[in-house]
Amino acid sequence: MAGAAALVWAANPGLRADEVASILEQTASGKGAWNAELGYGVLDAAAAVAQAQGTQDGSVIRLEGRREGRRVTLAWPGRAGMAYRVLLARDGGSEQVLIPATSETTVVWSLAPGSVYTFVVQALDASGVPAQRSTPWTVSLRQAASTLDLTARRSSARSVRLDAALRIVGAEAAGRSVVLEAFDGTGWERAGAARTDSAGHVGWRYTLDRGSYRLRARFQGSEDAAAATSRPVELVIR
Repeated sequence: MAGAAALVWAANPGLRADEVASILEQTASGKGAWNAELGYGVLDAAAAVAQAQGTQDGSVIRLEGRREGRRVTLAWPGRAGMAYRVLLARDGGSEQVLIPATSETTVVWSLAPGSVYTFVVQALDASGVPAQRSTPWTVSLRQAASTLDLTARRSSARSVRLDAALRIVGAEAAGRSVVLEAFDGTGWERAGAARTDSAGHVGWRYTLDRGSYRLRARFQGSEDAAAATSRPVELVIR
């Protein structure tokens, strides 16, 4: 690997380290596609050198990205191909075609939280055949693990205090919306909602009619924290 990289750099000293790596990946036997068993495949130093020599005019695709919440903006210079294909890999999996072909050099995409996303742009020639690949751009929307506990305490025969405690690993639990739900025999119905205090706690007080109750608390999750649901609490009011 180091020897092949040195040859590529010798063929085009103006390349950055990430551009050298991208050329080696594109010209390997996997043609730029990665898999868990073979990686990018067998290196082809001759093909890599040839591609490096052909990019001395600065036509290597330079992919840049910016994240704002769940939305990412990708941009690259428009000199490397007639059109471009945008690829996306999720959590280290196989690349999927996100945009088959576009003449634009900027795209905006909304992502679901909970994963790591890697984007690559391919330049397409006049026949629609991939000619070059950009260096990958990776963004993480991983969520911190969350737990939610619900406890019930009676202050009288029919008065009940319900307390929920939210914990988020490595993140602040204050100010999060927690919903209290009651099971009506067929499904869960919303019974109340409140925001956690500085310690991640929230509470409700109810005076209940006679009967059996099954209650739970639920945190729907956020961009930085995974959803969590407490174990149900069973109550019998006589």
